[in-house]
Amino acid sequence: MSNEHNFNSLTVETEKREILYTIYKWATHLAFEEEAKALPYIMPRPEWQTLLKRLLFSRGNLVKVVGPQGAGKTTFAYWLACNLQNAGQKTVFKKMLKGQETLGHFDTFKVPEEVELDGMRKRTIITTHKDWSWYYEDADHLIVDLWDYSKTNVKDIIKALDGIQDWWIMRSENRVKKGVEGRFIDKEVPNIIVFLQKEALPLHFFLGKMTFFELKPWSPEALIGCYRNFIRKSAKRKDFPETFPFTEDALNEIVFLSRGIFRKFKEYVAACLDTLITEAGFNINRTISLDDVKSIITTDKLFQDMELTLCELWPRNKDNRVFAVKVLRYLREHGASPQKTIATEIFDGNLMLCSRILNKLGEYNFLKMEKKGPEKVWII
Repeated sequence: MSNEHNFNSLTVETEKREILYTIYKWATHLAFEEEAKALPYIMPRPEWQTLLKRLLFSRGNLVKVVGPQGAGKTTFAYWLACNLQNAGQKTVFKKMLKGQETLGHFDTFKVPEEVELDGMRKRTIITTHKDWSWYYEDADHLIVDLWDYSKTNVKDIIKALDGIQDWWIMRSENRVKKGVEGRFIDKEVPNIIVFLQKEALPLHFFLGKMTFFELKPWSPEALIGCYRNFIRKSAKRKDFPETFPFTEDALNEIVFLSRGIFRKFKEYVAACLDTLITEAGFNINRTISLDDVKSIITTDKLFQDMELTLCELWPRNKDNRVFAVKVLRYLREHGASPQKTIATEIFDGNLMLCSRILNKLGEYNFLKMEKKGPEKVWII
């Protein structure tokens, strides 16, 4: 008897409904550090495990984790902190805002002092003093997630990095202390891991001391594998469709449109699942097709999501950014195409404008160009 026959129709419908709800909750959930139950929704990558092992078995590491916006820096930082804490190691996870105050504070105290008034008389006055005190002097790991870079917060990022450096210097200077009975206590220098965008790298020479760890975009295979694994963990039956409720083509399209950004992948999955919600709950009998994905994730939606990335290519020309999105979508749907065909379909025959847009996209590795005789053919 097949596995399907081991379940009556009611059980199958219940399982589908439960899995749909689980997927939707996962897709709409952003794993921020302040959410205690975020860990089950995080899909760790193999390279995350590599860094975790280094931190578990060594001290004194200075590491900068660099990635573009939406690459999962905060999620990785939170996952790293949770795993280190679960291993019984003293770990501090901070989202630094301004300066070094996040890592310490001023102790204010008042002291009576005598001052001479005219050589004969004295008067007692109260003076206020400040002493700086550091937090976390016994931490094994300091994990810092810096906010997203912009031209308006450069000074604040520099102040934050100043504070991290000062804390590291303090811990390094206090590594060996004389304890009771003249014995020396070796307090190991902690690991410091700073998460930041690549645009902030030139701002501080302290970053030059750090080991470079890059968060790269997810590969299509990794994203699809992640989704399939999530289904496998959620389903009770081994034969449950691992792309549910999507067709294989539909899921592949979502992966392509997300451009390797895990946050966008989840966002697009959630947008598609929104269409399954009715007044009675999820419609478990509808499958999301490739055409459904194309109608839900529109060109306008893609333009909004790619606006920041495309501003690097054309900072002052919105029309070129719109053309770029149309080109990418056209090539995704039609495959390798001659430049003349692209110019006709998208640029109303303007060969010069078409050439400029395609060459710029090729320069930034969005597209590849192949020559077939005298003709240029472009492909994603």
